[in-house]
Amino acid sequence: MKRPEHACYGAVAGVICTVVMKPQFTFVELSGAIIVGRIAALLPDMFEPAYHPNHRALFHSLLLAGIVIYGKDRLCDLLNFTSNQRFWYNLFLIGYGTHLVLDALTPKGLPLY
Repeated sequence: MKRPEHACYGAVAGVICTVVMKPQFTFVELSGAIIVGRIAALLPDMFEPAYHPNHRALFHSLLLAGIVIYGKDRLCDLLNFTSNQRFWYNLFLIGYGTHLVLDALTPKGLPLY
C-alpha cells in the first residue's frame, strides 16, 4: 500500500467510527475524525519509512498491535479519560489499525515483532 491509500482508508475509518460511536456527531467532530484517521493511518510509515521492502518492524508488528489492544482500556482508566477523550483515542487507534490491516493483506504481511 502506498501513502494515499493508507490516508484514504484512515479517513474513511474515521467517518465510519464517528457515525457508529457518536450518532449525534457535529460537523467539527466529523472533520476532526477524518484528520485524526488520516494522520493515524500514516504514522507507521512515518516511524518506519518504506526505504526498502523489509522496512516493517516494531511499528508495523502484530506484537505492538496486541499490546495496544490489550492495554487500551487500562490506559484510559489510568489516565481517567472522559468519554469524549476515549472516543478520540479509539478513533486514533482504529486509524492506526487500518494501516496494519492493509499491510497485513500484502504479500509481505506483518512481522510478529
